Amino acid sequence: MAGAEEPAGRQSELEPVVSLVDVLEEDEELENEACAVLGGSDSEKCSYSQGSVKRQALYACSTCTPEGEEPAGICLACSYECHGSHKLFELYTKRNFRCDCGNSKFKNLECKLFP
Repeated sequence: MAGAEEPAGRQSELEPVVSLVDVLEEDEELENEACAVLGGSDSEKCSYSQGSVKRQALYACSTCTPEGEEPAGICLACSYECHGSHKLFELYTKRNFRCDCGNSKFKNLECKLFP
């Protein structure tokens, strides 16, 4: 029959049914994963003043690293605020590290979050 609609039961076979419990469980998994990846990272405050942070997500800035030199590590907040338009690469979560943004490793850059 041309133009006939499919029975309602047939449509549910094509699209998976997702319950609220499924959505909440997936959301909790994503939050746990973010906590594992970001550790004690703060997206608004430079970690420099905290000294060596137990665990935090770190990044390195290719834009600010002179050719042939070892890249410096920066915290999550500085990756957004001080190096937002720069070419960054992730160093993943590191332990006992202090943010290098604004110190002598970056000769022409002052940290906007911890001057």
